[in-house]
Formats: sequence, C-alpha cells, structure tokens
Amino acid sequence: MQGEYENLKIQKKTEIEKNCEVICGLNLTADGSVTVLSADTRIGDNFTEIEQGGIVYGGVVTANCVFSGDGPERREAATKFSFRLPVDETIERAAVTYRINGAEVKEEGGMLSLRVTFVAVITYFVEEEEKALVKIDALTKKETATFDEVIFSSGKTEVEDEFETKKIKKILSSSVRAYVTGAQCGQGVIIVDGSVAVSLVVLFGGDYGEIERISRIIPFRYELDCDGADVSFSCYAHAVANKINVRVEVDEERDKSSVSLVAEVSVTGGAYKTENLEYVADAYSPTFDIAIERKKVTKQVFTGFYTGSERVGGKAECAVPEYSRFLAVSGERVELTDVSYGTEIKVEGILRGDALFWDGENELKAAPFALPFAFDIPYDGAAHGFTVEIEDISCRLRNGRLEVDGTLKTCYYTTDEIIFPIIISAEAGEEKEEKSGVICVYIGADGDTEWDVVKALGEDIEKLKELNPSLTFPLVGGEKIISYKK
Repeated sequence: MQGEYENLKIQKKTEIEKNCEVICGLNLTADGSVTVLSADTRIGDNFTEIEQGGIVYGGVVTANCVFSGDGPERREAATKFSFRLPVDETIERAAVTYRINGAEVKEEGGMLSLRVTFVAVITYFVEEEEKALVKIDALTKKETATFDEVIFSSGKTEVEDEFETKKIKKILSSSVRAYVTGAQCGQGVIIVDGSVAVSLVVLFGGDYGEIERISRIIPFRYELDCDGADVSFSCYAHAVANKINVRVEVDEERDKSSVSLVAEVSVTGGAYKTENLEYVADAYSPTFDIAIERKKVTKQVFTGFYTGSERVGGKAECAVPEYSRFLAVSGERVELTDVSYGTEIKVEGILRGDALFWDGENELKAAPFALPFAFDIPYDGAAHGFTVEIEDISCRLRNGRLEVDGTLKTCYYTTDEIIFPIIISAEAGEEKEEKSGVICVYIGADGDTEWDVVKALGEDIEKLKELNPSLTFPLVGGEKIISYKK
C-alpha cells in the first residue's frame, strides 16, 4: 500500500528557575569611613549558548553605588558571570531572563563588595518530528489542522535623550529600565514600540547642594529584523536595558547643566506564521483491512500579545531616621514573590528601594524600604512570558511614615492548544471475504460525504455511483443508496 507522509515538527517547551549569586567588587576599603548607602543593580548583555549536554547562560551585573566618604559619592562596578544548566536533550533554542532579588554589602580582606542575588529563568525548546499520513491508496477521510510556527529574532538599539536642568555638581546614581508597549509585524521585521525609563539621583551645585531625583521616560521604535516575517503574522517582543551613558555639560554663566543620555537596549521577539496541515484522519478499503497506528499531537496557537500598567502604592515598611528630611529614592527594583496562572494572572511582589534622608544632624542616611503589592490580570488562553518593570516611583514622608507610589509596566502573551490525532503508520492487511447475494440500503444524512457512505456499505465508490447514478455529494439527507453484491 502506497502512502505519502509529511514531517510534522512537535515542539516541547521547558522552563526552569535557578537561584544565582554574583560577587561584585567595589574597590572601596572597609576602614569605617565609608558607608554604602544604596546600590542600584542591573543585568545586561545577556547571552545564551547551546552546547552538547547543556545550556550556558550569563551576562554582566552592573552595580551603581551611592556611598558616603568625605561627602556623597558614586562608584560603578561591573562583573561578568556565566552558569551552566545540564540538559539531557537535543535543544533547538534557549533563552534566559533575570529577576534581581537583592544586593547585600559584604566585607572581605579589608574591601567592600556586593553580593547580588537573582533568579535566572531559563526557557528551552526541544523539537521532535513525526510523520503524518497525508495521502494513501485507499478511501480517506481528511481533516485540516491550523497551528503556528514561530520565527525568533533578536537585536540591539540605542535610545537617546537630552535635557536641561539646574547646575549639577555630581551624579550619584543612574538606573535604566526598558519595557515594550506594543509590537506588530512588517515585511521582514517586527516593529517594536517601547520606552526606556532613566532615573538619576543628582547633587546640585550651589550653597546648600540639594540632592534630588530626575526621571525621564524616553519612547522608542525599533524595527527588529525577522527574516520570513509578514504583515499578516502575529508577534510579541521583550526589551532589556543593557547600560546607560550619561554626559553632563555645565554652563557656568547660565548656572545650568545640559544632560545627554544614551541607553543601549536588547530586543527579542517572535513572529507567528500560521500553518495548515491537511492530513489523513482515517482510511478505508472495501477489499482489504488497513492496520492503522495513530498518535495525538499537541500544537500551540498564538492568541495575543498584551502590555499594561498597574499602579501600586501605600505606606512602606521603612525605618525612617528621627528628625529627618526625605531627599530621593535610589536602587529601586521589583521582587516577584509569586506569579500564578488560573482564570487570571495573580501577581504578588515587593517594591523595594533605598530612601535617602538628611537626618537631624544633617548627615546623609539611607533606609531600605519595602512595599508589598498584589494585582490580578484577566486573560484568555494560556499566559506565558510574564514580565514586570518599574516605569516610575515616588516617595514622600507623611506623619513620620514613608509613602510610596509606583507605576509598573506588565507584558505577556497568550496561546491556545490544539490536539489532533495523526496517522503515523498505515499498512495493508488481509483481503476481505467478498459476500454475495446481499442487498444493502443506506439512508443518507445531511452532510454525508463519499467517505461516510462507502464505509457504511463496504462498497467501492465507483460501483455505488454506477448503482445510484443520481448521487451528489455531500448528501442533503433522506437519499436511499443501494448496494448490491452478486
């Protein structure tokens, strides 16, 4: 029996979370005259490499510290890291994202360093192939399955901004975050809209040297090259800020500063191409048996990419120094404690940071704060790739308590699953014993096809058409179809 098969790719997705830590040297002596007030940490220049027996992933941890010596100072340090995840499968593709949990000041050998803890979320895909029967020398019942095949892509872009402000004496802290606000497919590209949120804690010049926070939201649009993408495709995207360069020029005559920002952003995305497979769902022969082996196949269908904003706020857990005056917030980050997928995406986490104060003795102090939050996001299908990032944050003192307000940007995509049975093997069996002197009558039902009638009567379609010359398929219902074996 002749049969034609088509190779069908089956993709299995696995997601693993690993707790990691990196020690980042600060080149600061631990002699008691130096106090680290705040540490802003980020992870950029991410990479993922597939090798025999595992996945190597890593990047660069950058720490921006505000410390007190003779006065408020800034120190930036960076450390490369890499880890290996053993995997006993042949991996088609892998990706990693990171969530920073904290940065703790450590002393070792008379020097200060930061112990940065974070969660690496490693996602990898294993592809298998199955042969799906699409044609055979027998009467067949065919069906069509519609599913998606994804085309992945990644790239980098730079985002720039310039503005004027009061005369800056020092930049004490700089942080940068990136998030996506929308994505659509073009011809050979994924068009990504997003924003970069930059926060600067600065010491202004002048007689009193005020410390303030400057926040900038810089929108961007980036065309991510994606070979094979088409305007009809659906897509998603994700952005991570790698680094920020800040340049300040002081105009003494005008008592102003011009600030130039250049942020590097890594963008990843996927374009979903709709595929249709017409496959043989069943086969029948009136003259011989057919031994059929089936297998259920699960494929994903992309249903949407979503971004949004969530406002969080309230009284934070913070040991505010007595007789203090709030200055600015630094080292802000989101710590996700739980993300669960049910009828809604239920998100729980903590908004953390360092609040800077002038205390009662006019000394610069810092107090860590924590604001627990929770919110729900309704969705349909199955949600994947949920990320959250801080767009902006503000703090104020009220009745001796620190109140925090923040805007969080969320991002995720959804899919549905389709499950359909394919025939992976069809072999001709024994020849059927031909019966004689038998007359059969089949009463047609609305929508019946040749397949339904032939299988019910066990007769070749050409013979049935010869005995019933007025047959027209599909049937309308009520037709009397006669089969006669001599």
